[in-house]
Amino acid sequence: MLDIPIILYGCGKSTLLRCCALLLTPQGGEVLLGNEDLASLSARQLGQRPALLPQQHLVPEGMSVQKLACYGRSPWLNLFGYMGTLDSQRVQAAIEQTQVTQLATQQVCKLSGRGRRQRAFLAMALAQDTQLLLLNEPTI
Repeated sequence: MLDIPIILYGCGKSTLLRCCALLLTPQGGEVLLGNEDLASLSARQLGQRPALLPQQHLVPEGMSVQKLACYGRSPWLNLFGYMGTLDSQRVQAAIEQTQVTQLATQQVCKLSGRGRRQRAFLAMALAQDTQLLLLNEPTI
């Protein structure tokens, strides 16, 4: 199977992606990942399957790029929310992949340019380390 990015314009892709991430309930049918119906999963299990990078972001006040990337690990953390060595490695790898290492201590809301913010949010999605990454307008 080839990994080919799908690019759609003005045809309801945001709605489709929100349905795929189960942020919206489809009016009919199922959302399957492989043979698994995503609607049958717990919230934690669902967070470990698809990751969604939406077109619009709410930028948390006072949150650093590093902390934002750590939020991507939330579905994998234990009851107390402690990050283990593997979690820290995934976050660091995501920060390096998105080339925001130099920005890790800066506040997301104070980043100049939308591209830097987008890369910070992409680091969060990559740190989630899911089977499926849903990107809505990732290059804006």
